[in-house]
Amino acid sequence: MPPGTPHSAPARPAARHAFPGGALFACVDRIWSWELGADGPWPPALVLPGSGDELFLHLGAPFRVGLGGEPPAPVPRCHIMSLRSVPARIDLAGSVGFVCVRFRAGGLARFHRLPPALLTDSLADAREALGPGVETLAERVAEARSFAERAGLMEAWLLDALHAGRPGRRDVEWAVRRMYYHSADVRLDDLLARLGITARHLQRLVKETLGVGPKRHIRLSRFQRLARPAALGFRGLDLDAALAGGYFDQSHFIKDFREFAGMPPGDYLRGGLDMSHFYYPSRPDNVMLGSSVIHQKGGSR
Repeated sequence: MPPGTPHSAPARPAARHAFPGGALFACVDRIWSWELGADGPWPPALVLPGSGDELFLHLGAPFRVGLGGEPPAPVPRCHIMSLRSVPARIDLAGSVGFVCVRFRAGGLARFHRLPPALLTDSLADAREALGPGVETLAERVAEARSFAERAGLMEAWLLDALHAGRPGRRDVEWAVRRMYYHSADVRLDDLLARLGITARHLQRLVKETLGVGPKRHIRLSRFQRLARPAALGFRGLDLDAALAGGYFDQSHFIKDFREFAGMPPGDYLRGGLDMSHFYYPSRPDNVMLGSSVIHQKGGSR
C-alpha cells in the first residue's frame, strides 16, 4: 500500500469513552472500554510503543499479551500497561472485554509511590502498585450493567485514590505536556530557561515522574504522534509526515520506527493495520452524563 493511501480498518468491538473533569482532568485522559460480545473472532491487537500508562480492568478472562517478540501470555485481571518502548501484541481470543483508565503522561504517579522506572516496559499487576482495593473495584465494575455505571465507579475510585502517590508539580507537568504535544520542535534548552533549572535537575524530575528521561520521552512521543494518525487512516507514513513530525530525514525516521515498532514503516502499513489497535481520536463526539463526558460507539448499554 503506497504511503498515504487510505486503508480499511478492521472491525472492532463496541468502544465507549468517558472524560472525567475536575480534579482528575490533569492526570486522567479518559476512561474507556472495549466490549467484544459474541460477534468475533476479533483480530489481534497491535499496540505500538507509547508514552503513557493505562490501567486495565477485565470484565472476564483477561486477554493474552506478548511484549516485543515474546509469545502472548495471560496478564492479571487488573494490570497496568506502562510507558513502553516495545510493541505489544494482544491476543483477544477468550476475552469478553475490559474497562480501562488512560492516564496522561506522568498522571499514574499521583496514585502510587513505586518508582515509575519499575513499571516501564512491563505489564504489572495493578494490586502491587495501587493496592488490593483495585481488585474490589474490578469486581464491582464487572458486575455493573452499563458503561456509564462502570465509568462512575472508576471515577469515584480515582478521586478517592488521588494523591495517594507523589504530589503533582505544575512545572514538571507543564514540561511533560510540552514534550508530548510539541515533540516535533521542542527544545530542552528552552524548557530549562523557562523552568530555571539545570539539565540534571530536569532529568531527575522527569525520570521520577515518567520512569524515563526527557530525551527518551520526546522520542517516544514523537513516534506515537506520527504513528497514531497512520493507524487511524488520517495520513500516511511518508517523508513529508516524518519531517512535519520532527524527524531530520528519512533515515532518522526509519531508524526510530524500526526501533520502536519492530518493523519498517512499509511493513506496518501492509500488515499492522490489518490488526485492531487502541488508538482513537483525541476527543470523539460526546455528550454530557453526570460529571463525566460519555461517548458511545457501536451501540449503547
